[in-house]
Amino acid sequence: MARKNVKLPFVVAPRREPILEILGTKDSGQINIQRKGYLTVAEKSFIQQASASDETIGILNRLASRIAKEKGVQQKNVIEELGAGNFSSELLEGYEKEIDDIITLMSTFEHRRKIVAASCLLYFRVSEKWSITDTLDLHPDLVDALYDLFIDEDAKSTEAFEKNEEEVNTSGK
Repeated sequence: MARKNVKLPFVVAPRREPILEILGTKDSGQINIQRKGYLTVAEKSFIQQASASDETIGILNRLASRIAKEKGVQQKNVIEELGAGNFSSELLEGYEKEIDDIITLMSTFEHRRKIVAASCLLYFRVSEKWSITDTLDLHPDLVDALYDLFIDEDAKSTEAFEKNEEEVNTSGK
């Protein structure tokens, strides 16, 4: 059954229409994709479900708790040292291998998140036939550009819209 697009009876319409943006380079290939200024509910849900299986923060907290107990300090002090990247701190001595393992896990998760975020935008904004395995065949620069767009959209950045408006205003004069 075909999906019917229903128009909402806006009292005040959304301020901005989506703009087409070109992502990529001549080496990676270039694509047109919509910039909306936000992530849709479906896009947010997609990335949240993909991120739900990440356990690295829990593992890091459990290690921080164990270090705090063994060293007789507050867990927040351990987390501050870890967060600041002070891995040579006396407080963290003897835990280098475990910290290194967690950093590797976090790096792997961040790489996976990039691929999922790129896939999410391509699926919802380009083609519903797109899959994560299709994203794995893309040039890394294009995946990075899609991830940057995803981050901007998640932050509800309006910078590109303002730049676009400036270009329209200067070319129209």
